[in-house]
Parts: sequence; structure tokens; C-alpha cells
Amino acid sequence: MADLDRLKRAVCHYCSRYHILQFEVSEAYDLHSQWQTDYFPHTEEKGCYAFFDEGMDLLYVGKASCNSSIGARAGTYLQWDKSDNCLKQTGSDHWDSRPFYLFTIPVHDAHQAPSLEEYLIETLDPPENRAGRVRQGGQVTEITKGAESAGNLGNTLPNP
Repeated sequence: MADLDRLKRAVCHYCSRYHILQFEVSEAYDLHSQWQTDYFPHTEEKGCYAFFDEGMDLLYVGKASCNSSIGARAGTYLQWDKSDNCLKQTGSDHWDSRPFYLFTIPVHDAHQAPSLEEYLIETLDPPENRAGRVRQGGQVTEITKGAESAGNLGNTLPNP
């Protein structure tokens, strides 16, 4: 499973590959201790966000582009449950692991967010990114033709 170091290396590799000024990866936002007191890093900006579990394994990568922001998009996955006094996932599609940390990656132009998101999903294979992919025997099969396999860049990503 991908960790924070692999996420940072993948972002660095993406920027180098496409000749883009490097994107910043935020500090960790602790979803459970900061939710009620602090905004997400880069909350009003366009870009990508990554949820990690308590052991710092990558769970999910998403994007905010065009008519949205990182704060608006990332905030749709969780809500504070006042009766239990804890953070819970929204919707019916609950993840296998509980998200604990959020990292944000603001982009320079809104159109870069979808491309970066696709690249990170393709490269890092987050287990909760399921749309458009079919898992067969632990392997991910891309539904679209021509995509690079999920693990191709695992050992070749440069250090950030």
C-alpha cells in the first residue's frame, strides 16, 4: 500500500514529467482532532486531496476543480456526529479502513487537478478509489485502454 513518501514522490514525478512548477503537499491534517477547530489546508483552492488511515497508508485520492474547492470536496466524505461526539463517514459507500489524516495538494491551474488525480490513482492504486476500475484477484484492471499499470512507477519515482 502507498504511504506519504510515495505520494510525495509521485507528485514530484508528475510535475517533472509534465514540466510543471512543483506542487506543494500540505502537512497532515488530523481529521479527528482538528475537524471542529481548524480548516483543511488550502481549503479554498483547486487541487487534489488524499485520505490516509491511522497507520499512514493511502486510502483515497480525490480532486477539486472548476466549480469546487478542496475544502468543499474533501468535506463531503465526513461529518461530525454530535450524538456520538466523533467523526463519521457520510453516504452508503463506507471504506474498509477509517480515514484519520488528510493531505492536500493545491494546483496552479484548475485543469491540472483532474490530470494529477488520474496520475496518482494510476500510480499509487489507493484501495478506496473504485470508480472506473475492476479488481480481479487483487489486481486492478483499468476499464479504459492505454492506462499504465498501477505499479509501474513504484520503484522509479524520484525522491521529492
